[in-house]
Amino acid sequence: MEPYLFLYCKPYILTFTHTLIMEEFLTEEEQEVKRTFGIYAGLFEKMEQVAYWERTTQKHILNEALAQYFATKDIKPIPSNYKKPRRGRKPA
Repeated sequence: MEPYLFLYCKPYILTFTHTLIMEEFLTEEEQEVKRTFGIYAGLFEKMEQVAYWERTTQKHILNEALAQYFATKDIKPIPSNYKKPRRGRKPA
């Protein structure tokens, strides 16, 4: 399957991957992290349309939306004794 054909299949799974930039001049908030998230097909289509008409990128739209969402939140740090679950496949 060609890699660009996934955009035409329903339901959409938005895969936005960012490059982890470890350059000294970037602040911690500007560093990008690579992750994959699934979103609703309707939201993905709207984001595509907005990106087209505003001549911007989907990455920019997601960053702006998340920045607005977290602007009004009181974020507490994760407790130090919390063990993050391992990502990836579980051993058989």
